[in-house]
Amino acid sequence: MEVFGVGPLELLLIFLIALILLGPKDMVNASKKLANWIRNLRESDLWKTTKEISDMPKKIMKETGLEDELSKMRNLSTNTMHDVINEVSQPQVEGKPGDEEKQPEPVKQKQVSKTASKRKAKSKG
Repeated sequence: MEVFGVGPLELLLIFLIALILLGPKDMVNASKKLANWIRNLRESDLWKTTKEISDMPKKIMKETGLEDELSKMRNLSTNTMHDVINEVSQPQVEGKPGDEEKQPEPVKQKQVSKTASKRKAKSKG
């Protein structure tokens, strides 16, 4: 888990450096000051304004009803995608009525007997 792009090992390293530089007593005072500074920042008007601006698109979508329509469209596209995947993954069964296209039957060649072919050859020659 990362907080502000700082991982747990990096956070531990920062903590150890602060402990070495400040010492145990000053570390407590510095952390109290840091906590007060963060609290004041979160309670400031700047923080509230920024929060309102970032929440504005969600609020507009709820008021106009676009959120419901968007969720319906997502559900519909998900269901359609699952139907297509199921249809493609099922093996095609031959012989289903109505599924097959009528193709012309292959032309059968007539069998000519050997004697008939000999007669044709003699009459030509």
